[in-house]
Order: sequence, then C-alpha cells, then structure tokens
Amino acid sequence: MVWVGRPLGDVAAASAREAMRRKGVRRHGEPRIGPAANALEWPEARTTLAMRMGDDSTRMLVMTVSGPGFAACSAVHRAATGHPAESHVTDLLGENGPQAGHDTQP
Repeated sequence: MVWVGRPLGDVAAASAREAMRRKGVRRHGEPRIGPAANALEWPEARTTLAMRMGDDSTRMLVMTVSGPGFAACSAVHRAATGHPAESHVTDLLGENGPQAGHDTQP
C-alpha cells in the first residue's frame, strides 16, 4: 500500500510528519533511518515514512506498507507489466526509496 498526503508548506509538513512519527513509535517502537532522504522505517512493520517534494516546492508525506506476500505480488506485477511493483515507490521517493528490504520476511 502506498499513501501520499496532500501538498503542505514546510511548517505544516514538518508537523504532520512528526505526528505520523509519534503514531509509528506508539505502534511499532522507535524507527531507524530509512533508505531515502528524510525517511524513517519500521522494518518489523514493513513500513516507511518519507517526504516528497512537490513541483511547487510543497511537501507531501509518503507512507508505504507491504505485507508478507509483497514479493509474490511484485512478481505477478512484473509478469503483467515488465517492471516490479517497487518501481512505483521508486518513482515517488527516488532511487533510494524502499525497495528490496520490503520483499522479505523480517
């Protein structure tokens, strides 16, 4: 699952990110630094929280969550489209976005 928030200014984006981080800490414990710039991840929950810059200099929160069947779903997606499902997340977060780390069981 990929969730993209609405465009926000710097202050509102920072506030929303902090609220999401606190919620993640309550549910899953302290995060580690994620694979993309300003990203956090909870590997056991297969969850990543990141920020994406909009074309108009706004910021959007991006959250990804993948279940234990993600690798199989990605393989089906690749067979149908020619690319893995991870490439959609890479499009959102850049080359260093969550990819293979969400394919495996923790």
